[in-house]
Amino acid sequence: MTPSLTEPQITALLRAWLLTIMPSGVDIVIAQNNRVPEPKADNYIVITPLSRRQLGTNVILWDESTGGNPTTQDNTVSTSIVMQLDLHGANATDNAQVFLTLFRSDYAWDYLKGSGLFPDYCTDGAQMPFINGENQYETRWVFNAVFDANITVTMGQQFANAANVGLIEVDTVYPP
Repeated sequence: MTPSLTEPQITALLRAWLLTIMPSGVDIVIAQNNRVPEPKADNYIVITPLSRRQLGTNVILWDESTGGNPTTQDNTVSTSIVMQLDLHGANATDNAQVFLTLFRSDYAWDYLKGSGLFPDYCTDGAQMPFINGENQYETRWVFNAVFDANITVTMGQQFANAANVGLIEVDTVYPP
């Protein structure tokens, strides 16, 4: 069973939106890939999925086939998704301001609304030094971007719309 909005889809949506607002030449990569070096670009963004939190109780819907028997069950839950963005490089401060300004605007909402991923809020960010592979300090700004999504998991469902009920003499059929 696959969720209606998967983590690769979420990171791809966020990356695509970031590409529309960042200057040309800013690389955008997904974190936690083994044996992958730091991007060679002067300025880059690293996206790290941080957490998911269920915001409510599941809503269950049945898909009824033409025979009137449900064949699938959709479990939908409102979910809060937190993605960490690390903006690196000489222009990290300016890129951070662009992100902060536009994430909290209609532009982000309008871009993502058809996807099922909705920008909620983001932290103000913090400038945190980063020591690269050459033991050199780089400028890095860190934000947590929070999104809401209604994620559905569909599962097959057995169903009976009729049952034959009868009585049996228990002591006769199953003697003590």
